[in-house]
Amino acid sequence: MATERWLTLPDREGIRTPELMMLLQEHGQDYARAWDACEEPRFLVEMAAAAGVPVDDVLQAVARCCSDAWGHWSGGATDPRPMQVVNAVTRWLNRDSGFEDIWATWELAEVVHTEVRGWYETQAGAVLATAVLNAVDAVHALATAARDLAEPEEGHDQHDLARYRRKNHDAANQGLLHDAARVVQLATNAGAFFHSHTEPNASQAAHDGYARQILGFVIRSHLDADRVVAGLRARL
Repeated sequence: MATERWLTLPDREGIRTPELMMLLQEHGQDYARAWDACEEPRFLVEMAAAAGVPVDDVLQAVARCCSDAWGHWSGGATDPRPMQVVNAVTRWLNRDSGFEDIWATWELAEVVHTEVRGWYETQAGAVLATAVLNAVDAVHALATAARDLAEPEEGHDQHDLARYRRKNHDAANQGLLHDAARVVQLATNAGAFFHSHTEPNASQAAHDGYARQILGFVIRSHLDADRVVAGLRARL
């Protein structure tokens, strides 16, 4: 196939987060040990992006984090639209929808994001409301990452092979998939705030640890560790 529905980014930005670089150095560039020891879910995504793991595999794992954040940490919120956004991104990643669909999905995410931010301003910083806000922010960031990577599929009237190849190899785009780490950070924030709501006497470390443990498990369940380690060895 000459093109994909998204930029495949054969050239990737390396490790860009200083804390993650320090973790790798602490383990003597033993990427398998670093992957196993990593407690920050967003760092797992950054490692996968830097390792050249396919765009759809990384975003599928990130989408699962959004699904869990909204499903478990929104305090029983009944608005169906955040999951509609996540499900639409997943369909696109499964090649069951195209360029127009992902842009429409991003537009829906924009509407929800704006509405929830307006609602949050009336909540006086309530902890559960902050969890909901971060979960919606994560969904919006997922849709934005998908939009930024999306390209018109073959058969679309805007499909342009030369443009696709140019964008796919543009150095300015090498870090686009790395941006998905922010999605996971927002989802982690949602979990930490939700835990703070349900366990108000626990420490901040306990709140953060609760969310990191769950989302770390989600990401490790959906990404092939051997593939990440091999990619890091080859590229770094």
